[in-house]
Amino acid sequence: MKYFLFFPLIALLALTACNSAGKQASEKTVQDFYAALRKEDSTKIKQFYPDFEKLGGYYKSEKIEILSTEENEGFIEVKVSNSFTNLNGEKFDQEITYLCKENKKKPGSYIIADSKGIYAFDETREYQFAVQTGFIPKKNDLTDQQKAAKILKSQDLLEILFKEKMESLRKEVVIENWGWEYGYTETYANGHGTVVNRSNEDFGTLKFQLTFVAQDGSVTKTDDGYLGYDTLRSGASRDFTTISSDIGNAVKAYIQIEYDSFELLEKIYAARYKGNEFRLLK
Repeated sequence: MKYFLFFPLIALLALTACNSAGKQASEKTVQDFYAALRKEDSTKIKQFYPDFEKLGGYYKSEKIEILSTEENEGFIEVKVSNSFTNLNGEKFDQEITYLCKENKKKPGSYIIADSKGIYAFDETREYQFAVQTGFIPKKNDLTDQQKAAKILKSQDLLEILFKEKMESLRKEVVIENWGWEYGYTETYANGHGTVVNRSNEDFGTLKFQLTFVAQDGSVTKTDDGYLGYDTLRSGASRDFTTISSDIGNAVKAYIQIEYDSFELLEKIYAARYKGNEFRLLK
């Protein structure tokens, strides 16, 4: 019987040694990753965490403490406590888990395949939008890479909603009674019109873009400016004037409204969603 127990014992010892080496290599990878992160060495960062750039952000670090290293579902999980002090002198400690696996291109060495908690996704508008539209469950145990992938997918919906928003605003926020004439010389143009907001939203930033065109259809000048500096409330209208110089031999001019992209995005993010909008992409 002793002979039958000998071989399993040898295998167990070999497996234990292998696991131990893997854990040590994983811990070193995490430590080296943080060293590269503090130096902002993008080449080294990618070497240790190939998909790091997909995350969009990370917690800064002054020091880390390895709390535990365990093998779990094919990965070696290295759990660390990350410490950082902000500009106000406030100290933060985050518990982050790194999922490491052996580097197939370099046997014996390990890379970070994924992580949990490296970035405060839930504080970002992008993450909140992905949750509100159903791409990410409100209660979830997703890894950082899984969250980043779903956020990226939700941006396709955001692009659709942005285009729909622009299309509806073309009909709801319009310029009426637009006209222009030459100024005191024919190189200047004075314009005037009324911007009308028939939408159910207020706009803090509205701009115009002017395009002056010659008889042959060529563009002689483009110009832009603000349609006032106060918020244009829902249902309100406002007269405005424009002054453009060096318009060349223009005989026609076209005007269109330009929106602040960040303001429109905020409106889309702030909208109410049912939580099943993710199905629109299927």
